[in-house]
Formats: sequence, structure tokens, C-alpha cells
Amino acid sequence: MPRSIIKLVRLDKELEKWFGELGLWSEKFECRTESARGFIPIDVETQLREQLWLDSSCVDLLHRLLNDSNGLELESLGIKPKDWDQALSQNDCACALLVNKCLARAQDKVLLKPLSIAFRPDVQYLVGLYSSF
Repeated sequence: MPRSIIKLVRLDKELEKWFGELGLWSEKFECRTESARGFIPIDVETQLREQLWLDSSCVDLLHRLLNDSNGLELESLGIKPKDWDQALSQNDCACALLVNKCLARAQDKVLLKPLSIAFRPDVQYLVGLYSSF
């Protein structure tokens, strides 16, 4: 994971909720962020980036997903509706990584759609879509 650019990410309730859903937020992180006037300290940010970092195939998929207003058909990704639950259990499935990172959802087991959190530049930075925001 590239570490050449480190930004200070400002914490808000939506971002805190997202970290909580992922099981990444703790009281220690919260106290440190409060003492940093609402910004996530660089060492905490680095830990979060390491845990959230997506591989290149997932980054490509997330980029395509964010640029497609209709969502992506699961079948075009090689996932049939009846196989969706099985695909989620496979660690190498890009869809599973996006869904497990709470960035996308399956609509009616037919379309993969981004969640609103995925459009945030700070989240895109944390998962590796962009090197800065």
C-alpha cells in the first residue's frame, strides 16, 4: 500500500457509523480523534487505510460502479442471482469485498449498486481509489 501521501481525514457521524459497521472503530480511536479536534490522527488513519485497502481489481470495480448510474449487472461480473450468497462467502470475489466493506449492495440479486458512503472522497481515499482528496 502506498504511504507517500497521508491526508488528515475529518471524522463526522456518517464516517464514524461506517467504521463502526466495519468493526474498525474503538473508544481509543474516538478519544484520540476528539483530542485532535475531530481529525483522525495520522497513525490511526494509516491503520484504517491498511484495513480498508482494496486490491486493484476491487478498485477497478468500484470505479466502474461509481461511474455507472444504473449499477452493474451481477451476471456481467460472472455471478448468477442464485449464486449470490455463495459469491459473498468467497474471499476472492470483488463483489464480496465491496459489500463486506459496506461500499455496495446487491439490488434484488440482479444489480450491484454503490452505497452513498462510496461517493465520499475521503472514503475513496481510505480504500485506495485515489491517492488524495
